[in-house]
Amino acid sequence: MKDTGEKQPSDEQFATLFLRLAVRELQTPVSHLKEKFLELAEESDPWKAREEIRDLSGNIYRLSRLIETLSDAADIETRHANMEDTEINLAHLFSERIGKRLWSFPSFRFLPEMPSRLDMYGDRARLTFLIDDLLDAAIHIAPEGGIIYALLRRENERIVLSTTNRDAEIPPFCFDSFIDWMAKDLENPGALRGIGISLYRSHLTALMLGGRLEITTPPEGGASFIVEFPAHHSQHSDPP
Repeated sequence: MKDTGEKQPSDEQFATLFLRLAVRELQTPVSHLKEKFLELAEESDPWKAREEIRDLSGNIYRLSRLIETLSDAADIETRHANMEDTEINLAHLFSERIGKRLWSFPSFRFLPEMPSRLDMYGDRARLTFLIDDLLDAAIHIAPEGGIIYALLRRENERIVLSTTNRDAEIPPFCFDSFIDWMAKDLENPGALRGIGISLYRSHLTALMLGGRLEITTPPEGGASFIVEFPAHHSQHSDPP
């Protein structure tokens, strides 16, 4: 793994952060699920009960996705996750994941900047999770809508992926590492409540790829989620 010069947290810090994130991320959906179950048990109107069941199904799906993410992050952290090595057009994959959010989030406008092709060898599923986590993080921090800037480029022998939401209201921060910032976010203001585990998985994935995840919050506002990693066996990329 490439030494980025960034201060690396200890294994104990990793474990503590992971457990605290898991508790925080699970508390809200589990509490909401329990509340909905109790409401449904007391509902006598069959039409209202149907609406409650529909809402309940959505909450169960989100909770299931969260548990899958927790499990995946735990597998990476305990080194039980393997990386496949297949040829991928990363630009096409990035565009595909953006496209899947166009209908789901009509209040957002996505502005991608990427080459027409960026071929590399890597794990398609792992890179898909990484892209999804970065896009969803940029959406989450300003849920009322706005513009998401999505960037993919190759800089010499490194690949850079980033998503930016300039409408997010996150105080600027300055910490030695992403982990330090996440630990602080658990206490106050908790801006990433609901996506902490996803970003933690992205952090671990970036490390698996020999790179790193960074979050920047410029003084003018907004936030960027940036992952960079070595291109490795990258075959070809057109200029942006």
